[in-house]
Amino acid sequence: MREANLSRRVVFPLKLKILAIMAALLGGSISIYAIFALDLFKKDKSAYIYGNNRSTIESFHQQVDQLISGNFDKLHVLSLMPQAKIKKLLESYNSFYHLDYKSKLDRKDHFYNINAIEDENLSLSEYKNISKNYESRYRHKNISIHYENEFSFLKMSYVNVDNGVSVSAHISLNLLKQIASQFPQYSTYILQMDGEQFWNSIKTDNETFFNEIIEKKVEKAVVELGIQEPYIVAFKIDPKRKLIFVSKIKKSEAYKVNDYLVNKSKVFGIVILSLAGFIALLFSRSLTSPLESLYNLTIKFSKGEFGEKVLIKSRDEIGSLGESFNFMSGEIVRYMSEMEEKARLENEVKTAKYVQSNYFPAKEISLERSTLSSFYTPASECGGDWWGYMEFDNKLVLVIADATGHGVPAALLTATAHCCIENLKQMTSTNKDIVNSPARILEFMNKSILCLDGKLLMTAFCCLIDYDSNTLIYANASHNPPFHYSNPNGEEATKSHFSPLLGVVGPRLGHKTDGEYIDERISINDREKIILFTDGILESQNSDEKEYGQRRFFKSLIKNTLKENADFKKSIIDDAYEFYGKTPINDDITFVSVEIIKKTKKISIDINDDELKSEVTSMHDLPYSISTDECHSITTITDRMDNTGENCFLISSLSDEDNILKVLKTSSLNHLIGRNAKKMKLEIVNNLKQMFAPKGLSNYINCSKNIAHLVLSKNDFSKVNSILDKFNYDHCFQSPVDYLKIISNELLTNAIYHSGSGEDFIKRSQMDRNISPILSEEEAIVFTVGSDENYIAISVKDSTGRLKRSDIVNNLVRSFESKQHENKEGGAGLGLYLAYSYSNQFIVNTIDGKSSEVICIIDVNKRLKAYKERITSFHYFEQKGNT
Repeated sequence: MREANLSRRVVFPLKLKILAIMAALLGGSISIYAIFALDLFKKDKSAYIYGNNRSTIESFHQQVDQLISGNFDKLHVLSLMPQAKIKKLLESYNSFYHLDYKSKLDRKDHFYNINAIEDENLSLSEYKNISKNYESRYRHKNISIHYENEFSFLKMSYVNVDNGVSVSAHISLNLLKQIASQFPQYSTYILQMDGEQFWNSIKTDNETFFNEIIEKKVEKAVVELGIQEPYIVAFKIDPKRKLIFVSKIKKSEAYKVNDYLVNKSKVFGIVILSLAGFIALLFSRSLTSPLESLYNLTIKFSKGEFGEKVLIKSRDEIGSLGESFNFMSGEIVRYMSEMEEKARLENEVKTAKYVQSNYFPAKEISLERSTLSSFYTPASECGGDWWGYMEFDNKLVLVIADATGHGVPAALLTATAHCCIENLKQMTSTNKDIVNSPARILEFMNKSILCLDGKLLMTAFCCLIDYDSNTLIYANASHNPPFHYSNPNGEEATKSHFSPLLGVVGPRLGHKTDGEYIDERISINDREKIILFTDGILESQNSDEKEYGQRRFFKSLIKNTLKENADFKKSIIDDAYEFYGKTPINDDITFVSVEIIKKTKKISIDINDDELKSEVTSMHDLPYSISTDECHSITTITDRMDNTGENCFLISSLSDEDNILKVLKTSSLNHLIGRNAKKMKLEIVNNLKQMFAPKGLSNYINCSKNIAHLVLSKNDFSKVNSILDKFNYDHCFQSPVDYLKIISNELLTNAIYHSGSGEDFIKRSQMDRNISPILSEEEAIVFTVGSDENYIAISVKDSTGRLKRSDIVNNLVRSFESKQHENKEGGAGLGLYLAYSYSNQFIVNTIDGKSSEVICIIDVNKRLKAYKERITSFHYFEQKGNT
């Protein structure tokens, strides 16, 4: 089988290779010479063509300009002549067909040059008809060209400012055609400044290159234009006439002689190559015969006959190669025995590599609050890089280390580091002082590596992410600093979004008895990244022996950082290896990207009514995921009266009175939704947003249409009522202004009389309701009304933050039980009762000690009946005062 592999058919014999080399050398030489010579010829030809084209356009422009100027001179003379002599003078102008004369007193007259008209095979009546019904396709102030079938003429107008006479002449285009005929190789034409053709020697030619000429932004030039059919184009812009004079010639036509020379050169080259091939064949045999002997020797080697020799008499390199083969046959036997020993050692190293690979975490790790994406590759069979992590108490600890050198000794040091972390994992429940401090973790590892007496050292970086406090704590043992990526606004990444984790740098692990490592702290938030790496990715080189370096690495980070973590890691590594090319890396490479992610908020569903359950679970646009596990959910949507925790959303079919007296009074429930709520899905979504991202009224309606007003006393109620009267209610069952006024005035009254603090609060709460307190600007109450396609909303926001759930529920209970309302200290009284009764949703958002906002929402209904049958929803939110 081996002999068969070596005895394969020769596809490309050496003779042909020699022939090919000779042909390549000779052909290359001829080609280089031909390219050089033809290039010079082409440049010379180009200079001639461009110069000739430049002369052509200059001559064309000059003659046309003289023609136009001469005609204007004639018109000037005609404007000075008495009308009686104009006809005779006109007949002497062979190119003039017709003259329109208009005196200063608006007297008009027409003169015709019969001879010139008949020269065009036209009768006077035919000409007059053409002149009367001409189509003006191109206009240029006082010069224009007119076309009528096959007959066209130049119309020129002139006004003599001295005597007020205006003349207009129809002039033959023959002189213009004669000028163009002087340049038979070129297509000449004239353009107006708006791109329309003024005149063209070839009527069917519509390729004017106007846009390309204008883009040049020069007055005159000779350029090559056109994509499918290139042209050499010369142009000159006449600012006086506001015309563009152009001449063009096909490039293929201009360079016809050059192409002829190229074709002849190819024929000459083929003849020379054929001669060289014949000579090469004559001398190839003397080289191929010794090589055949060497080939036969390799066949014997494939059979294991290493004692065989080859006899080659030539004194050239092939003879030396034969001696090398003879020497190699003896050396192979010795190498075979050495290879057996090497294979045994390699198997042991592979085993060590496999064991070391188990020290590393998985490449992609998804944790509850972060994702980890890593890459590791050693420069040899075993490496000196290592990284690991551990989790405890909603914290994440990461360690990355780089031992000096690589190979088996460095790999043994990484095993020590791995064992240290495994031991520390056992301490997370017994000795948290160590695991809560990256500096102490490094000190712990340093003690373990000191036993090597400084023969092997290791750089390391340790960091701890505390998800609860959004803090990153880190310490450095002479490791290259990782990067912290922070881009809170989600902008396009720039270098300003990356910052190295700098600070006090301690000694390498194993270098000193006491490392004296220092903990550094920074804040860290969701969607931010920590990028850890070893110096191998920076110091590995490409084929030009250039290092990848910090600059290229940093540019790659910026370019890819907005990608998902796994794709981000892959792109960084791909960029680096694209730079290395096929050059092996000269150091181990480790890269770890840690991305902080938001904690997933889950909502559980506990509903008995199948129809209602189907309606709620179909809410695909809920801002949080739906779960069946109540234990790990942030809130529960339910219709069960026995499941009324404070953060539950209870959907109730009871009346408003029963909801107050039987549900809110007897539980801590903060969220109750009427079963017949018209927009239940939207209500749940909006109030979930308010629960986790409190923004007040903007979570419920589009704030762009809101109207707000500051209320300082009851005197401002008239302004509030005026705002409500003028508000647009076109999309409602009828104008709800009466309901809105009741809600607004009652809420504002309660807010005014329960404003202030200390003695002000006591005084105002006991004040006669016919007397209005006057609030300061700091105490001002913000009244807002707004609407969108779903809701009309009233918001009343004070600056006390005193309105609590117990106050609201107690007053509503008292109102429903006794049908009486108190207006005493601390009570909301009639105002809250009426606001609740008239609303589809009654929402209170209290920031303790800072503000209380009551939002009353009325559904946009087309029918009054739907409004009257409502069950009012109740939602209460309370936040800390520093929110």
